[in-house]
Amino acid sequence: MPIKEELITDFYGRYIGYLRTDEEGNITALDYPSRTPLGVYDIKSNQTLELTSRKPIARGNVVVSFLYKKKK
Repeated sequence: MPIKEELITDFYGRYIGYLRTDEEGNITALDYPSRTPLGVYDIKSNQTLELTSRKPIARGNVVVSFLYKKKK
């Protein structure tokens, strides 16, 4: 599977981030517009991980939740 990137919008149609799926099916949440990586869903372990610490935050794919965190 080739790398695929999807632009995500909120309820009001504002851009909030990207979801990038790699060849293995892992999904990375990227901030908009900087494309800073925020978190990743690891398909092999079926866990969503915080990117900096690589600590699991949930079982399953909840990577899109990183895009909805409040901006400071």
